[in-house]
Amino acid sequence: MDARASAALRAYRDWLALGNERLEDGGATFIVGRDWPRVYDANHVTDIPTDADPARLLRAAARAFGHAPHLRFDTDKRTSRAFTEALASAGFRASRATLMLAERPPEQVGARPRMRRVASPADWAAMRPFVEADVAADDGLAPEPRDAELGGQFWRYLRAKCPPGGAWLAHAGDTPIGYCNAWVAANGVGVIEWLCTAPAHRNRGVASALLAHCARECRAAGAHAIALTVAEDGPLEFYRKRGFETVAEFSEWWRQEERQAGR
Repeated sequence: MDARASAALRAYRDWLALGNERLEDGGATFIVGRDWPRVYDANHVTDIPTDADPARLLRAAARAFGHAPHLRFDTDKRTSRAFTEALASAGFRASRATLMLAERPPEQVGARPRMRRVASPADWAAMRPFVEADVAADDGLAPEPRDAELGGQFWRYLRAKCPPGGAWLAHAGDTPIGYCNAWVAANGVGVIEWLCTAPAHRNRGVASALLAHCARECRAAGAHAIALTVAEDGPLEFYRKRGFETVAEFSEWWRQEERQAGR
């Protein structure tokens, strides 16, 4: 993995950690979000060393995530084959994701909806339906049913990132029609995540406008490049056409646990 990919992956992983507790065990990093136990982006193990002991990390994860109904490990090309084989043998399933990077923000073309930074309680209330709809539609978000409780937890998880993270709503008149999140990591890489458009306004350039706006915001905050991730079977071509290139792939290994969240 080259320096650009490593920097982009570091920024993305720091975005996931933002607003959560960060612990170290066995050389790996444990991201723990006790207030949103069902959000697996907020409860997982990452930065796994090449010489990690699978049995030790599995025991440590069972202790650290006793509040959550799942276990998740994030791996990349630096993770040993022995470790991923141990996860597969232990009943974990993997979903792949693509990390993309752009050195320049995409150009603003087409639709130009009014953008508003999400700041007030009313703004966050307006954003919540989009988050809940996104959760309900996203097969990769969590290895369990996607319902109103999960949507509410994910909305609170995103809200806990801001500030220093940012969220923006796109409007048609006074009506919110989409949202996106963005943040600049300490290494100067901007991260854009959770780009969502209301179904009635899709294929009208709203997503492109949100992407361009958030990229400009990251640039204005000092970012020298913009990173984002695309889930397995996600719209890679949409981002390629807007100047993003694939720099790495990684996997999220998860296993549903037979316990109640909070125990």
